[in-house]
Amino acid sequence: MEKFLFHVVIDKRLCEVYEREETHKFGEWNGKPNNWWVKWINHFDDNGTEEIDWIPWVDCCTNRLSWEITISIGNRLVYKNDYDIRCSGSVLIKCNTKPVYWFGASNIEYAFARAQYLIHVMNEHPFSFVNPESEIGRKIWYHNQPGIVSGLSLDSGDIYIKHDGDGGFDMKHVYDEKDEVSDWQGQETIRDDVLSPSIWWFRK
Repeated sequence: MEKFLFHVVIDKRLCEVYEREETHKFGEWNGKPNNWWVKWINHFDDNGTEEIDWIPWVDCCTNRLSWEITISIGNRLVYKNDYDIRCSGSVLIKCNTKPVYWFGASNIEYAFARAQYLIHVMNEHPFSFVNPESEIGRKIWYHNQPGIVSGLSLDSGDIYIKHDGDGGFDMKHVYDEKDEVSDWQGQETIRDDVLSPSIWWFRK
């Protein structure tokens, strides 16, 4: 019997780790599970059948999560009555090859520092950045109102939240101090940053 455990990235390929009846010495020698194996698919034969190698996985000196940071820093041309050149930039963070967060940054030092901080945050966050699709349908509180995660747009760092009840979200109180009304007032589905402090993730 083979039991799926988790995904890992090896040579830029997303692979599956399984628990199997067969054991290996590498785990025993390192005091780790000795029956965890990576399912390595070499290729498909002429009949379309997978040719598989089972490679021992040792849960030390390896990375369960593979993080990737793409930073683009440059300039852009803006025209408003006259031409103006302004700095620009962005950062895309991937976890196990999947985009999980994006933010704007026009300073390289800030981009590196914030990306490092956000990876630390995401490692401890209740949202599963390892398997984001599993969060769709999750019950949450949004501005103290019941909501459900209804979609993902993590390549821009956002999620969609649907109001869990009659009508839409009451957003009047959000901008009370400024005497403004949110663009999302009355909407049944809104879009917000996945790391927004307005989201409480523990609704039963």
